[in-house]
Amino acid sequence: MKSASNKAYLSKRAIEQYKHEKERRMQSENTLNQMFQIKEQQEEDDVLMNDESSEMISSSAQSKQIKEEIKVQPKKSEGKVNNLIPDEAEEDEEEDNLSAESMNSEELGDDIDDNKVFEHQHVQMLQNMIKDDKKKEKTSIFGKISNFFGGSSQSVPQQRREQTSLFSAQSNEMENNMFFGQAQPQMNFQQQMNPQNSLFGLGFQAPSENLQEFLKNNSNTENTAELKKEKRRKHKQDVDTNVFQISMACLKDQGELATGDPYFCTNCDAVFNLHSKIEENKAEEEQIWQCEFCNHKNKVQFEPEELPKSEAVNYIVEAAAQIIDKKNPGTGQKDISVIFCIDISGSMCVSLPVVGRHQLKGDRMKGISAELMKFGDGSDQRLRGDHNVTYVSRLQCVQSAIEKQLEEMQKCHPDRKIGLVTFNSEVTVIGDGTQIPKTIAGDNLNDYDTLLQSGIQSHQTGLQKPIKETKKHLEQKLLGLEETGPTALGPAVLTAIAMAGEGAPGSQVIVCTDGLANVGLGNFDDVFEEEQHQKIDEIYDRMGEYAKSKGVTVNIVSIEGEECNIDTISRLSELTGGDVQRVNPKDLIENFSNILSLPTLATNVQVKVKIHKGLQYRNEDPQSLSADKTILSRDLGNVNEDTEITFEYKLKNIKKLVEMEDIDLEKLKHFPFQAQITYTSLDGARCIRVITNQVETSNDRNELMQQADFDILGVNAIKQTAKIARGGDFVKAQVNAKAWSRHLERNTNDNQQSEQLMNFRGNVNSMYNAIAVERDRVSNNNIMIGSVPLSKPSVQNNSISSNNQLRQGTRFNDNLSHQVFAAQKMNAKSIQKKR
Repeated sequence: MKSASNKAYLSKRAIEQYKHEKERRMQSENTLNQMFQIKEQQEEDDVLMNDESSEMISSSAQSKQIKEEIKVQPKKSEGKVNNLIPDEAEEDEEEDNLSAESMNSEELGDDIDDNKVFEHQHVQMLQNMIKDDKKKEKTSIFGKISNFFGGSSQSVPQQRREQTSLFSAQSNEMENNMFFGQAQPQMNFQQQMNPQNSLFGLGFQAPSENLQEFLKNNSNTENTAELKKEKRRKHKQDVDTNVFQISMACLKDQGELATGDPYFCTNCDAVFNLHSKIEENKAEEEQIWQCEFCNHKNKVQFEPEELPKSEAVNYIVEAAAQIIDKKNPGTGQKDISVIFCIDISGSMCVSLPVVGRHQLKGDRMKGISAELMKFGDGSDQRLRGDHNVTYVSRLQCVQSAIEKQLEEMQKCHPDRKIGLVTFNSEVTVIGDGTQIPKTIAGDNLNDYDTLLQSGIQSHQTGLQKPIKETKKHLEQKLLGLEETGPTALGPAVLTAIAMAGEGAPGSQVIVCTDGLANVGLGNFDDVFEEEQHQKIDEIYDRMGEYAKSKGVTVNIVSIEGEECNIDTISRLSELTGGDVQRVNPKDLIENFSNILSLPTLATNVQVKVKIHKGLQYRNEDPQSLSADKTILSRDLGNVNEDTEITFEYKLKNIKKLVEMEDIDLEKLKHFPFQAQITYTSLDGARCIRVITNQVETSNDRNELMQQADFDILGVNAIKQTAKIARGGDFVKAQVNAKAWSRHLERNTNDNQQSEQLMNFRGNVNSMYNAIAVERDRVSNNNIMIGSVPLSKPSVQNNSISSNNQLRQGTRFNDNLSHQVFAAQKMNAKSIQKKR
């Protein structure tokens, strides 16, 4: 557990506002107390007056009048006090302004906008041009558009491709000449609006023939006067050093093993830790622990040896059967199972050129070529330029990569069980290669329970021998595979998961495919509407939940060149902690090696992060927060040493802080942070790792940025951008990426931070580009929806078109899906690799 900076940032403005609000409340309370004292005194006088003689009736009446006046006065005073408290809208505005730095469109030179205003403005401009063109037929509409946007001869698509980059060549030149700690010069407005030079420009695309036809038939789409009144939205993003990183690599170490059970605060669920203080009450012979997170007083009873001695403590909640029954040799830890789930559909025969003359094992073309040579002169004839090129199919690349892994695992993990499952129009379970393959076909491909039971049985009958005994059989079956037919992806994946689930915890499934599932369970044929997609999502969610419960990690390898709907099937990897890769077939060997090089450390991992009651989380899903936004819960499934999570935090709004009578922001010098990691170890034990840090507070933003770890800030920014994009808010995702980039650039102080900034930009840029392309596509589709005259198609067809566009707006292509998934898996190690 590591903070981006060694102190928690509290802005000076926040402390001043807190102090001022506290003083105003004290004054208001004093005023109220005085008024109440007057009221009480008057009531006492009234009692005495009532005991007087009838001669004092008039005086009594007068006292009643005074009493009524006093009753009214406190109400007026209370109204004044209430006016000192900001309403909800003021609280939200105040909360935004208290961040370390708020990024808006003016500060960023930001052309990111809602896009609708620009679309309507461009449509109106085109309408005016077409009207002028009818009056003056001297120039074409396209010539006018070219002149309007700068007269560039460069093609519009090329312009759009260049402008989508987060950092243009101009920006890179600025970075190379950067003076540490100084802000880079801003582009002027004319440069921002020029598509060729825009750093974040939306740009503009020449109208299609359909759009021109639409404009001619719909000249009164929008009111020009209203369009001119439209203002561009400003976007704010809070950025500061209040970021924490938690790496699951901590589970590699045993840590301090506690002798007892964890003691939880009865009020906020924080765990007693190294920084906790105990007060001895000798009179009543009890111990009191005042929780450092919520100040609640708990009665505890600790022996000296039970007190934590380090910040990281491991508690065993439930012992594993393997530990209890040590005398039984059959309960020793077994090696994991690895199932390769291979696509052998017809598209896997697509070949690509590889430089050099290569001899491939199992190459059937060699025999075919030898037979054909008998009918020729025997010479090896090739096309010009192909004399030093070997054409390799996608399946051959997969075979070569898996064969390499079989060799590695035979040497390094001889007791590991390896199985093969292939799929085209049917599913074939090869297992460890020593048994007759089992085929699943027909209606069974659509039955979840049948496929699940078939996989379980296949493990029991066809996956019993280790790789040291089955390597030759597996290689023979592997190299004999042939491509044909469609793609029964869903049934094959479920079968492979069921097989791996019968192995040891930490087993893996590696799915390799190049196409869209179109046969059996979870196929995407004839799926167009969102409701249909959600039903498919539920199927893959169910598979993922089953895999997670069995400690199985599902990894997906998609081959470039074809779409396989990563957006949906990546749920399997997301739920189980697996990886998703979209690679060139030639890179499969390295890809498989990377996947298998990181063993699973723990399964069924849930993380709960606790922060001080005066703080709250920032940019988190409200459904994952509890206890007044002081507890963040995440379910990670299976984890390895590269699994990391990050989170941001900030102060609660001033009103709530002042209402907390048991804390004083001016006196707080430390904030506690605690991660509670509940997991199942590979030997079956259920454990809780508790890590507690105590961080000093500081209001010196410059000092914190000077010592900040930009890698942690960069990883967090990339993860947050991916999370926002996954939710479909492309504008906010782009603003988040850009705000962090500008903030890091402005506060770079040394060569190390400069290098970390380049690491961040090198990783975020590809995702930013993919988001920009998808955003433009969705915007263009939305325009075309409105371009269809309602009088021509029927209402039913128009409804279908709208639903289809909704699906396209929320469903990503494979490129963006892979970029977003990879960004969500980003960690401090991987951010340093890609430039």
